[in-house]
Amino acid sequence: MLSVSTLCLLLHGRAELPGAEPQSTFRRHPRCADWNSGAAHEEFHDGLRRLATTHRSELFLIANGGSPSQGGTDHRSVERVKVDFEKAKRELGVSAIDMFVLQYIQPYEVRSCTHAPAAARPAGSVLTQCVHRPGCQDPAVVHAALDVLVELKARGELRYIAMSTHDFDAVTPVIESEKLDAAMLRYNMAHKSAEREAFPACLAMGVPVLAFTTTRWNTLQSGHQRWDAPPPSTADCVSYALTHPAVTHVINGVRTIAELDQILGGMWAAPLDQTNASFATWDEYGKLVYSDQENLVQAADTFDAVGTVEEPVCKRAHILDHD
Repeated sequence: MLSVSTLCLLLHGRAELPGAEPQSTFRRHPRCADWNSGAAHEEFHDGLRRLATTHRSELFLIANGGSPSQGGTDHRSVERVKVDFEKAKRELGVSAIDMFVLQYIQPYEVRSCTHAPAAARPAGSVLTQCVHRPGCQDPAVVHAALDVLVELKARGELRYIAMSTHDFDAVTPVIESEKLDAAMLRYNMAHKSAEREAFPACLAMGVPVLAFTTTRWNTLQSGHQRWDAPPPSTADCVSYALTHPAVTHVINGVRTIAELDQILGGMWAAPLDQTNASFATWDEYGKLVYSDQENLVQAADTFDAVGTVEEPVCKRAHILDHD
């Protein structure tokens, strides 16, 4: 079990939060902060640095890196992961990080590609030419990055190793490496495929899940045109995710102090479980929201039948990635 509160707050400089907010947030809910050096407000980072100096033992600091979105597959390399880790320590002014997350791991990175033979690889490259998934990668790259993090744990510079992904087919291969301490996975009342595709493996291997996008990028609270009742609050979304036994923690990027107070008040005053009437209400609401997504996917599949080979596949993947 991770040594951190059930609710993890992503304190990474939301536009609505000024520099004083890390201290204000900490007084209400001490423990967890996610460090992202590319986030918006430097004054916000200054506040977090001060907290790391004065309350380090009470903070759970999460750093992330090794993401292909940061500039290609080289950002998954051993050297890139080392650079990201050291940068987080240096900018926070700490000697150790509580958790490091390898971001957005894809299935084609952690298992051998079956789409193209090894002979199709360019000389000296770890990439496979794959018409279905451009950039299929040798799984040794990810496992080498994990080995670096294992070494950092052994040296006492890191406590936990985690992965994040939007594609749950990537979860089991990484868990089976037995190098992972936690999985950061998308889960909310409208996006529940993790229950089938990832949570069973996490439960079987004892890997806790940190659920993110529990509000579906703050859209679930906006209601639905075919839903007459009030929509869920942020606290409802957080509580819903925590009802699943695989989900031990929820990561929430609070936008304001008032929203944080609402979450804490809602969670602790009336904890949700799967026997509550409100759970059934939000389950039904999530299905309604997801039905719109299903219609979009069906439309993309129809376009697949009449369009070109590459473009419809990309469009459908884009839709699925944002459900």
